[in-house]
Amino acid sequence: MLERVRREDGLVSLATLKPGRHPRDRGEAQVYAVVGVGRILHTVTYPLGMHVTFEGISRGRLVGEERVGESRIGLVVPLVEKEGAQEVQRELARLMREVGDLGPFVRRHAAGLKPGQIADLINAHLPHPVKVRQEAFEILDVARRIRFVRNLFQKTRRAQGTFRVF
Repeated sequence: MLERVRREDGLVSLATLKPGRHPRDRGEAQVYAVVGVGRILHTVTYPLGMHVTFEGISRGRLVGEERVGESRIGLVVPLVEKEGAQEVQRELARLMREVGDLGPFVRRHAAGLKPGQIADLINAHLPHPVKVRQEAFEILDVARRIRFVRNLFQKTRRAQGTFRVF
């Protein structure tokens, strides 16, 4: 199915599983309603599965789904992020000061990304439960999301002393 999507427009929504049931368990896995919408860049099939490179573009809200064979196809409406330019830049500067020694990693991987995407990149690498990372992902106000991720980063640094997730 992913190859068919890639041949068409390449857009797909990516939902995060809620803790609990896994799709391999007999029963429906629950997913969070706010999903990533992006483009499939590359797929590689292996004997035991598949590796998919996904580029996030925006967020969407899962409003329904339909079954197609073994797959669940989500019906997604777009969500619009709120970006107040000055406040976002101020919060991003604070976040970048906070990550300090991780700056080279962030700069190398964040080239060309928007401020909210940089916060998402850092959030994805924090050692917090999925529920907490999803909470950050669902914040549409970009300045508020950057602040939230900065606070998560600070909590991690206090708990671990040094921070070596990347």
